[in-house]
Amino acid sequence: MSSAEGAPVKRMKTEARFVEIPDGEGNLITMKEEVDGSVIPPVPEDTSERLENMVNFTARKEDIWVCAFGRSGMNWVYEIVQMLLQNSSETVRQSRDAASIQLRDAAILDALPSIRVLSARIPPQYFPTDVMKKQSKIIYIIRNPKDVFVSSYYFFRNVPLFEYSGTWKGFLELQLGPELNGLISSFPRAWFDNVLSWWNFAKTNSNILVIKYEDLSKDLLSEVERIAQFINVPRETTLYQEIAEQCQFSVMKKNKMMLEKDKLGFFHNYFNPSLTHIGMTSLVYRQGKVGDWRNFFTVNQNEQFDKFYKDRMKNTDLTVDFEI
Repeated sequence: MSSAEGAPVKRMKTEARFVEIPDGEGNLITMKEEVDGSVIPPVPEDTSERLENMVNFTARKEDIWVCAFGRSGMNWVYEIVQMLLQNSSETVRQSRDAASIQLRDAAILDALPSIRVLSARIPPQYFPTDVMKKQSKIIYIIRNPKDVFVSSYYFFRNVPLFEYSGTWKGFLELQLGPELNGLISSFPRAWFDNVLSWWNFAKTNSNILVIKYEDLSKDLLSEVERIAQFINVPRETTLYQEIAEQCQFSVMKKNKMMLEKDKLGFFHNYFNPSLTHIGMTSLVYRQGKVGDWRNFFTVNQNEQFDKFYKDRMKNTDLTVDFEI
C-alpha cells in the first residue's frame, strides 16, 4: 500500500495500534504504535505491559548483557560470549532472542539459570536501573551506520509483517528526511540517538565494554580475548583461536543454517511465521561485510548521508570506520 501523505496512516479496524509510514516514494511500512507514542516493529502480541515493567526488572550481578542498535552484530557477539562461557567452540544452539528483554516476559527471564546472557536494543535511559545497581557486565556493539542502513533495508523488505516493498532510494529518503512523529527507535535513523547515548554512558561506567563491528571483522581473535577478559572468563589461547575460527561470519552462518536444518537450534520467529528455519537464519545472518554500503549508495546519496552524519556527530568524539 502507498500514500502521498507524509504522516503515518492509521490502518482500519486495528484498535488504533498499527500505523503505516510512507517512505520517500510513498511505499508504506507497517509499524506498531505503543501507548507512549513510540513506534516499534509490528509484533503480533501486546508488548506494552512488558515495556512498562522493564524498569522493574530484577538483575543479577553475574548477568552479561549484549546490547546494540539493530543490525549491528548482536548475534555475533552473543555467540562469542556463549562459547566462552561453555568453554567450547561448539555452535551455540539457543537464540539470542530467547533471552531478549524486549521479546520475553520477566517470568521467563527470571527462570533462566545463571550465568544469563541477556540482550536489549534500548538506549541506556530506558535500561533497567537494577542492572547498573548490580553492576552487571554490558557489552555494547557499534557498527558503522551506512552498513546498518543497508542491512536494515533488507530486513524491512524481507520480513512480511512490515508489508514493505519499497526501493533502496525510497527507504534512504525516509531515513534522511524530516523528523518523524513518534519515537521510531527501530528505524536506522535512530542509530545516532542510541549509539551516542551508550557511547557517553560507557565513559563513566566501567561495567560497560564498547566494541566495534569493524574491529571484530579486522581482528576477531583479539576481540574474542578482550571479551573474555571483560566477562572474567579467561581461557586458553587455543580456545580463543578456535572460537575466532568458528565465529568467522561465513563459517558461523553456515553452522547456524545446519543447526536449524537439524532443528536443534531455535529462532524466535517473531516477525515471519511463514519463514522456514533456514530462511530465518539467512535473514538474521545476511552478509556481515564491512563496506557493503558501497554497493548501494550512489555518489549523491553518499554526499547526502555524509552531511546528515556530520550534523549529528558534530559534538561527539566517537569515530567509526566505514571500510577496512
